[in-house]
Amino acid sequence: MKSISHFCVVEHSSKTDFMFAFQNLTVPHSFFSHFYVVGTLWTTMLLVAVWSYAMMIDQLNDVWLSVFMLLLMEAQVMRRFYESVNVFNYSPSARFHISGYLLGVL
Repeated sequence: MKSISHFCVVEHSSKTDFMFAFQNLTVPHSFFSHFYVVGTLWTTMLLVAVWSYAMMIDQLNDVWLSVFMLLLMEAQVMRRFYESVNVFNYSPSARFHISGYLLGVL
C-alpha cells in the first residue's frame, strides 16, 4: 500500500510501521526530575567514596579539590532538581523521546 506524505511516496511496510511507532515513543517533560534524582544519588555516592578513600589513606589534603568539585556538582544537581519540581511549569503537551530519557537516566 502506498500513500503520499509531504510530497513523498511512502511505502507502508512492517519496517516503516516500526519506525513510525518508535518515533512516537515519548515521555512527558516533567520526567526531567528523574535525571536530577539519579544525578543526586550518583554525586553523593562519588562524594562519599572519595571522602572515605581520602580518610583511609590519610591524605585529605591531596583530594580536597575533588571533594570541592563534587560538592559543587551536588549543589548544581540539587538546584536543578528543585527548579524542575518547583519552578518550571511544563506544558502537558511538552514531550521528549524515550531514547534521550533512557540515555540520560542511565
